[in-house]
Amino acid sequence: MKRLAFFLLLLILLPGYTCGSGGAPSSPAVVWFDPPSLSVPPLSEFELELWVSTSGTAQAYEFSIQYDNSRILLYEVVPHSDFDDDGQFFVEPQIDFPTGTVNGVVDLRHGFEMGASGNFRVATLSGWSFGSGDAIVTLSDGGIASEDGLELTITTADAVITVTP
Repeated sequence: MKRLAFFLLLLILLPGYTCGSGGAPSSPAVVWFDPPSLSVPPLSEFELELWVSTSGTAQAYEFSIQYDNSRILLYEVVPHSDFDDDGQFFVEPQIDFPTGTVNGVVDLRHGFEMGASGNFRVATLSGWSFGSGDAIVTLSDGGIASEDGLELTITTADAVITVTP
């Protein structure tokens, strides 16, 4: 038993060995809202589409969205029909109105199909405006997993909803 533990320790200490899942370095991905800016009157509905662009292949996207709940309210997140995991999110979005946050996970692949790559719409967010001024919608604390379990490096872009009287 001591011999096995010794060999395992040697493997960990050998140059080039990593404790991660191995594989090639992750591909970069970009996540953004479309439109990136929107002007709406108070007490009106609006939609933002959540998009991803990656040169690699994405398996799932865990998102965390924060918004200014003194001006807007995000009340629904609907997955794009290509990534709805047969009508449902992988992890149903949790919308917290008092804190202005939305969190969830979209499965970007069905069964044995290849994951998504290139530019693709992940979900549509529906909102309601009520307070005058600029409301920033921010993506944070999210991640995109590749098919081999590696986390892709992501860059995010915020959206600005201007509520004008």
